[in-house]
Amino acid sequence: MFDLELERTARWIRSNGYSRVAVQLPEGLKLRASEISDALGSAGAEVIIVGRPCYGACDYYSDFRRVADALVHYGHSAMPSLGSDPDVLFIEARADCSIAGPLGECVGMLPRNVGVLASVQYIDLIPEAVGIIESSGRKAFVSAGDKRIMYPGQVLGCDCSAAEAVSDSVDAFLFLGEGDFHPLAAAFGTEKELFVLNPVTGDMRSVESIKDRILRRRFGSIAIASEAERFMIIICSKAGQNRS
Repeated sequence: MFDLELERTARWIRSNGYSRVAVQLPEGLKLRASEISDALGSAGAEVIIVGRPCYGACDYYSDFRRVADALVHYGHSAMPSLGSDPDVLFIEARADCSIAGPLGECVGMLPRNVGVLASVQYIDLIPEAVGIIESSGRKAFVSAGDKRIMYPGQVLGCDCSAAEAVSDSVDAFLFLGEGDFHPLAAAFGTEKELFVLNPVTGDMRSVESIKDRILRRRFGSIAIASEAERFMIIICSKAGQNRS
């Protein structure tokens, strides 16, 4: 279902003459590490699977040259704000699916003005979603984000600027993707109701109850912290999280 672009990646390795390539995978793709290693190894390079956790493009293995000539980072899009490195290839693992049936059945749950968002794996589904929403008599809104966002409508766990750009024009948002991490970023950032359509299962739901539960936990943590006398501040060294 997810396009790993193995042939294109192997061509990239061969054309650049890399002898050793590091491969970084998010948790959801690590089960396919052997398949990826075998396919890329056919390009003539030694493949090193980076075992540490990876939670986004901001978490890319910037020290890859300590162990390899190049890095293939799977599951995320590059962040334009970080610039480009000719020895780093981002493979977004786009999904090959349709939401015509599920969204057509659920579009009645949406209000009149809808902002459309997605994680990068499902970004190609945004035009389809816009067409279905507008054919129902509603209006759909999609916007570009800031310099950390590669595609219009894309949401990161740390950046919902594409949602904020149209927040004043919409009554709610529709997010195309899985899980809660990305849609909750937009729900908290815009304070608008957010519906999640899972393209894999076809289910649609609101994140309002989850949002409320997390807010309660945060207020509980704040209440506990208010009694503390000393704090430790932890600073992250990951390049993508330097937002100065």
